[in-house]
Amino acid sequence: GPGGLYREDEVEARVAAAVAALEGQVAEAEEQLTDLLVCLGQEEQKVALLSEALMARGIDVDAMLASIQPEQEA
Repeated sequence: GPGGLYREDEVEARVAAAVAALEGQVAEAEEQLTDLLVCLGQEEQKVALLSEALMARGIDVDAMLASIQPEQEA
């Protein structure tokens, strides 16, 4: 339009397109988060099962797991 300004309908169309793009990105991020949470749950189950097996053999699992904590915090 005059003076380099956009018409109201052009602005609304651009805003709607930007909102749609962001909604798509949010949906994709939520899907990825869900996938990660599923994987985390599976890993927690593995740790629980292996911990039980090690404890049954007299191994101090808590000490073993505590030894990896500083690596994760670094």
